[in-house]
Amino acid sequence: MATLGFLAFMTSILVLILIGVIIFVFRMIYGDKDEPRNEELVINLLSNYTDGYGLLLIKETESNKELIHITGSPRDIDYIKLKDKEFKIKDQDLFVRKDLFIPIDNSAHRRISIAFPDKPEQIPEKMKNTIFGKLAMEFIKEQNENSDNKKVMETQDKNKYILRKKGEGLSYAKELSGLSFDFAKELVKARTSPEIPKEK
Repeated sequence: MATLGFLAFMTSILVLILIGVIIFVFRMIYGDKDEPRNEELVINLLSNYTDGYGLLLIKETESNKELIHITGSPRDIDYIKLKDKEFKIKDQDLFVRKDLFIPIDNSAHRRISIAFPDKPEQIPEKMKNTIFGKLAMEFIKEQNENSDNKKVMETQDKNKYILRKKGEGLSYAKELSGLSFDFAKELVKARTSPEIPKEK
C-alpha cells in the first residue's frame, strides 16, 4: 500500500512539473508579443492626432515613397487615470512624412526620433511660444520649402524628358516620312514605262 501511495505522489509531482514546463514554454512563445522591449521611441509632435500622447514606443511601421505609418504604444501615461478601471490605453496610429521623421541619436541605449507635423500650425498649442516650439515651426517651414523645390525640379526634369522624347519621335517621324517619300518616288519610277527615244 505504501508503494502505491509513493507512486501516486511521484506521479502528481511529475504532472505538476510537466504543467509548469508547458506554461513556461507557452509564455516564452506568446507571452512577450504584446510587450515590445527595445523598440524605437518617438517624440510625437502630432499629439493632437494621437489622443494627446507625445511619447510612443514603436510596435509596427509601414511606409511608402513619402509617408511612414507608425503603430505605437503610448509611454507618457497618466497613472492617476490608469487607476480608473474604465480607462484603457490604446495603441495609436501616426502618419508622418519621411523628411519630417528625424532621428536625434541622443541615447546610447535606444533609438529616439522626433515626428514633426506637415504644417507649423499643427504643432501643439502649448508649444508654440516656447523656444523649442519656435525652432520646430521654423524647421517645418524649411523642410516644406525644400520639399516644394524638389517637386518643382522633379516636374521640370519630367517635362524635359517628355519634350526630348517627343522631339526624338518627331525627328524619327520626319526621317521615316523622308524614306517613304524616296521609296514612293522610286516605286513610281519603276512602274512608269521608260521613254522610247524618237527615230531621227
